Amino acid sequence: MGGPGTSPSRTMSRASVHVDIKHLPQMPDEPQKRYLYVAIDRATRWVYLEIRRSQSAKDARAFMQQVKEKLSIRRSR
Repeated sequence: MGGPGTSPSRTMSRASVHVDIKHLPQMPDEPQKRYLYVAIDRATRWVYLEIRRSQSAKDARAFMQQVKEKLSIRRSR
């Protein structure tokens, strides 16, 4: 990374995206848990999120595909 006194966030590439999945509390009227998928572009702080019903690999892949599409559209402007 950078030298002394350099913030790591200032030396990251523009392609660096943080992804996180959190379970949401199940409300009494909901039949099942839901999960919050979040992607944050560390360079621009752009955020994309989805609420999904599963924490499966299939859902994770689908979410990442959406992130890639949204980022490519955003960066091509």
